[in-house]
Amino acid sequence: MSLLRHLAAWIRRRRLDDDLREEIEQHLHWKAQQLADAGVPNDEARRHAALAVGNVSQLREDARAVWGFPRLDSLAQDVRYGLRQIVRAPSFSAVAILSLGIGIGATTAVFSLADAVLLKTMAVRDPARMFVIKWRSGPIFPFSSLNGWGDQTATETASTSFSSVAYQAFRSQMSAQMDVLGFADLYQVNVVADGRAELATAHGVSGNYFEVLGVTAAAGRALMPADDALDAAGAAVISNRLWHRRFGGAPEAIGKTILINSVP
Repeated sequence: MSLLRHLAAWIRRRRLDDDLREEIEQHLHWKAQQLADAGVPNDEARRHAALAVGNVSQLREDARAVWGFPRLDSLAQDVRYGLRQIVRAPSFSAVAILSLGIGIGATTAVFSLADAVLLKTMAVRDPARMFVIKWRSGPIFPFSSLNGWGDQTATETASTSFSSVAYQAFRSQMSAQMDVLGFADLYQVNVVADGRAELATAHGVSGNYFEVLGVTAAAGRALMPADDALDAAGAAVISNRLWHRRFGGAPEAIGKTILINSVP
């Protein structure tokens, strides 16, 4: 009920403000008339009446706070003042608005990146139990070619790049509750499907890649450890986007031969 009374008063605030102004003026008139009847000069009577009533502007502000929503009124006043300033100085306002837009856009972009990289967990099984293995050595790279992430300082070198022999050694030493997967960024590769070629982003991964991550295929099958064998037939898992763009999302895409850098 209190909220409804405030809302009703806020809707009628102009009428109430006019009534209050008339009431205060009438009160001042009566007080000044009483003093004048008592023999006080008219100018002195009006001054003493004003002192007795108090700050008229403050009284009206206090009344408005009781009637409605002062914060909303203050916000509306600020908006009107801002619009007037924009009209008075359009060039300066345009620069200020553009600067704010650029700042807000940059902040949003940085937060979106941080949210995707740092805050959101990966859509895999047990993301908190995943770790990246890397080696450290002296300042000289022990390999001529590295694929993974690397860092080099004046005293130390570190990298996530391992040979397949090291990968197999890691797997053989792991307990039943842990496993190791391998992956390498192939960057852009040439993919030919249904006689049409295009560039795509690809990764070379170990056969247990999807099994360890707990990711299943929407259609067909994911790679398996048996795909790591030297005599295994070539196999690839394509993304959902490529599946719909090149094959219309049809199940018949399973089993078709595609060429990746001319390799079937």
